[in-house]
Amino acid sequence: MAKSRLVEVNEKIAEKVVGSYKKIEEGVVGGYKKIEEAKERLAKEKKGDVE
Repeated sequence: MAKSRLVEVNEKIAEKVVGSYKKIEEGVVGGYKKIEEAKERLAKEKKGDVE
């Protein structure tokens, strides 16, 4: 019984860790995309292709 409780707690911890990792990953990817979009926009502005 104690072991099954330990397994249950470990699974909950793993879920939280994975969820936190996913949030960090989404934040990093989102930030990178914004940087790339800004680079593209600046390149277009430099060429004179302003939208």
